[in-house]
Amino acid sequence: MKKHALGDKVRVRRIIEPSKLWDHRAGHKKRKWVSKERELDGVIIGHRHVQEGIVEHWPGHIAFNPKKYIECYLVAYDLHRKPVHVLPEDMEVLGDE
Repeated sequence: MKKHALGDKVRVRRIIEPSKLWDHRAGHKKRKWVSKERELDGVIIGHRHVQEGIVEHWPGHIAFNPKKYIECYLVAYDLHRKPVHVLPEDMEVLGDE
């Protein structure tokens, strides 16, 4: 897998966003990262490892049990909007224009 550098200009085809689903049968929340179609151009401003897992609630505290780690990049595409998380395979580096 090719590593991208901070400041690289990229074209993004898909982004990932967190989703929390309540599992009524098990009695806990599942946190997953779902992929969504979205095309945009931006600049890489960070490298992250996000987690999928189970969020358990008890009286007085909450526990998160990670089940999967996902490598992604943080891409800024607009100064007035928060950056998006992008998987490495869902973006390509743009040449100097």
